[in-house]
Amino acid sequence: RQKPHEAVLMFYSRFKTGEGYWMNVEWSLSVKRKPMTDQNEYAMILRKTDNQLF
Repeated sequence: RQKPHEAVLMFYSRFKTGEGYWMNVEWSLSVKRKPMTDQNEYAMILRKTDNQLF
C-alpha cells in the first residue's frame, strides 16, 4: 500500500544485445519524500523480464 508521500512508476521497454537479440526489461522508478524536508529521494531499478511486451 502506498503512502501519500510515495510514488512508484513502472514501465517496460526492450534493448538489443551485442549478439543482436532483443531483451525485455522492466523499469521501476520510486519517489519518496524525505521526512521534514521539501526534498525527494529517487531510486531507479532496471531488470530483465520474460514478460511478452509487444
